[in-house]
Amino acid sequence: MCEAVERFQVAIDFNRSEKPYGIRAMQNWVGKRLTEHTQSHEEAFPVYKLLQWPIEKPPALVTIDDRAITVTGTWPSLDAIAAVQSWNTKPPGRAESQMQTA
Repeated sequence: MCEAVERFQVAIDFNRSEKPYGIRAMQNWVGKRLTEHTQSHEEAFPVYKLLQWPIEKPPALVTIDDRAITVTGTWPSLDAIAAVQSWNTKPPGRAESQMQTA
């Protein structure tokens, strides 16, 4: 994320972004992770300041989501859609793609 904010506008969208507590929760979570990654508040703060916190999903060149399906031009099968696992339910170490098209 530190390098991304230097090249792109980075917006953090969350399913509860329209609620004030939702944005605060994400800001706290991201701030903590940035501080852990950079090892200091002083290094994390300039990156944090560049992040955007929209209340609605903004138009984007790229969306990163633990439950998103990549548009490849071929619609995935219903079984492939049903098999998608969120990051917190996926077995550890599984690196291969979740989505296989029919």
